Amino acid sequence: MSLEIGNIVRIFHFDDGNQDLLENNHPNIWKIVEFRFEKSKSIITPVEWIKDRPFTSKIDMRPRSISSWKLQKLNPGGQAGRGGLTGLPG
Repeated sequence: MSLEIGNIVRIFHFDDGNQDLLENNHPNIWKIVEFRFEKSKSIITPVEWIKDRPFTSKIDMRPRSISSWKLQKLNPGGQAGRGGLTGLPG
């Protein structure tokens, strides 16, 4: 899988550093804004079009650093691999 800046992704592997996202019902849809260490780390932010949606917790819009292997690319049209997320803007 080749990740690029601007890709929409979801986190598929949560560890201690990202547990707060699961506990706070944070939407798991992110945009890659930067890479570090030869793409081994991705800098991600929540996608803009969800920040004003009525979720149970306030969405922290600060960028997060995460190992790139923990991310799964979501294709335009809502496909995450063969599964899917509907409603992604094209």
